[in-house]
Amino acid sequence: MKPLLRSCFALWFLLVADQAVAAVDLPPAAPEPARALYRQGHAALDRQDWLGAVQRFRALEAELARSRSPGRDAALYWQAYALDRSGDRAGAVGLSQKLLADFPDSVWADDANELLGSDGGGDSEADRSMALDALMLSTPEQAVPILVRVLAGEHSDRLKKRALFILVQISPKDAAAAIETILAGNGSPALKREAIQTLALAGDPDVIPRLIDYYGREPDAALKRAVIDAGLVGGHAELVLAIARSERDAELQSHAIRALGAMGQSAKVVELLPQLTDVDAQRSAIDALAIAGNGEALAQLVRGSSSAALRLHAIRALSIVPAERSVPLLIALYREQRDPALRRALLHALGSSGDDAALKAIGETLE
Repeated sequence: MKPLLRSCFALWFLLVADQAVAAVDLPPAAPEPARALYRQGHAALDRQDWLGAVQRFRALEAELARSRSPGRDAALYWQAYALDRSGDRAGAVGLSQKLLADFPDSVWADDANELLGSDGGGDSEADRSMALDALMLSTPEQAVPILVRVLAGEHSDRLKKRALFILVQISPKDAAAAIETILAGNGSPALKREAIQTLALAGDPDVIPRLIDYYGREPDAALKRAVIDAGLVGGHAELVLAIARSERDAELQSHAIRALGAMGQSAKVVELLPQLTDVDAQRSAIDALAIAGNGEALAQLVRGSSSAALRLHAIRALSIVPAERSVPLLIALYREQRDPALRRALLHALGSSGDDAALKAIGETLE
């Protein structure tokens, strides 16, 4: 069963979560072709292009094997996840089993077990889960101590996640304290992600400063990504913007920027763009504007950016914006611009739109 984030992403990401969801970044020593495939795979997840994601992560696994680089377990997991979302349950199960067999100590083992739909608890696990559900009928005074003990004990992540969910329902104050304990402790990454998601959705008025503080002290890139994803699902634009402003890791910063676009926060992306120095982050900002449908901002970039590469990327991004908004802008830009490369890109965008006005504008250039 997927974490809450994975089911919510399908509703919120207009393109990616995890989700798309959180991912462990590739090791710093990973070759650039592998890192490019990793980014492309997550971009496909962002668009809910499950089969495209499978292809990218399959290519990533092959590249990591060829270069003898670590990270194949992550590539296997994301293939399995994308197959599961595409409806290929058998394929997802097979790759999850391969991950667990080839990489039994992988940080993705918990997630692979979730895809398999079992944490290995058998009937006793089901009995414990039903016992937890029965606590919903108890008074907080009776139930809270039991739930806290479950969270602190040697139980499966699945059981702890259920205990945390019930604790939120019956005592938000005790749940907040339990979440702090989980995030500060040595629990599994899967349980920490669940705690982050729960905090973001629980209506805590202090959620933004609490998650910003946690983000700053957490060294694990996967859990940092989980905070960004939780900000997206919880609708906490200020949290995601604060991370996008302060983050120095280009992949995490790009992930935060894309999340802002998925939230429709194009004004915040425009505000952020002049501060960005990394090319990938700048491109992510342009993509985020396209996701948010802000064609005017993209047109301004075509007119005013000092980078020819970014101007071309903005033209390509305009093609994502619905034709009724993008075509008039593309026509105006084509009539204004004199740079041959930009004009070719604008003609291509107009031609691919299939719009009558666009085709008429193209015809005028041939007269």
